[in-house]
Amino acid sequence: MKKTSAYKTALVIAILFLLTALGLGISGHLAQAGPFFIAFFITLAIGFLGYPTLKGYAYTLVILAAVTTALYYPTYFKELNGFKFSTLITPLI
Repeated sequence: MKKTSAYKTALVIAILFLLTALGLGISGHLAQAGPFFIAFFITLAIGFLGYPTLKGYAYTLVILAAVTTALYYPTYFKELNGFKFSTLITPLI
């Protein structure tokens, strides 16, 4: 299997994830579409790595996947073992 073939496969899978997520969103099941949006951004980032002109956008897509994860599952980003992550934000003095 060629290298570019694997990246093209990742792009096709990303399109399938996007279509699935949009289908769920349009049908009113937006809460269940979260994992598909996250998987879309990650597989799109993998697919972009195969093209020199798009390679620089892979990091941005991973950031978008992390933001999407934080928006769909905010409880995992609030507290860990009693330590509140809000204490890491320094106030402007």
